[in-house]
Amino acid sequence: MRIEKRDSVLVTGAAGSLGLETALSLAERGLRVFASARSPVQHAAILDAARERGVAVDTVELDVNDEPSIAAALQTIVEASGSLYGVVNIAGIQARGYFEDVDEAEIRRVLDVNLFGTMRVVRHALPYLRAVRRGRIAVMSSIAGRLGSMGLSAYAASKFASRASRNPSLSRCGRSASAWRSSSRASCGRTSGGRTGGRRRARSIRAARTTSGSSGPSRRRTASSAARSSLPPTWRPRWRGP
Repeated sequence: MRIEKRDSVLVTGAAGSLGLETALSLAERGLRVFASARSPVQHAAILDAARERGVAVDTVELDVNDEPSIAAALQTIVEASGSLYGVVNIAGIQARGYFEDVDEAEIRRVLDVNLFGTMRVVRHALPYLRAVRRGRIAVMSSIAGRLGSMGLSAYAASKFASRASRNPSLSRCGRSASAWRSSSRASCGRTSGGRTGGRRRARSIRAARTTSGSSGPSRRRTASSAARSSLPPTWRPRWRGP
């Protein structure tokens, strides 16, 4: 899928350092970036940073917990640029503390922003990507989505849930959009997330069983290695054996 100059991209959470750097870097690559933040003060800070870097960035008001705000922001982007090419979901919050010290309201707020907020933005963005049959969706993950921490239990729970829900929530985007994992890019329905990838994996497993026959462990190990090498990169497990 080709990226053309001046394709429009929405970056959520651009008021933070990671979101701001992402927005500025994309603008430097020729994309038309719409950096979202909740307050005019944050918008002014984003524009000042863009001027210092010598790039042009547009700002839009967006709150991932407010569906009308999301819809209005995307409508503004499409009216200003003609279409939407991509969404980079970075907006997120943390709640530090041991589980017994964090009340349920704080945990719900973290999940509402980090998990459901991302889902809201993606749900509203997908129709625009389908309309032009091209685009990208990026979801920023964290090491906390793979390895929990006793001082970040709420945050880790939101990131684990985000990673687990990402492929099912985007698996029907067809030819209009692609899901970006934190570790690898996967086109919907073409690699790990769709029927084509599943059929390819099943064929590899059947080939391994046929090759292994009824011989000893060395033959089975060789067949398993051949099956792994034939799998797409996103299906290939880490091998720690001989």
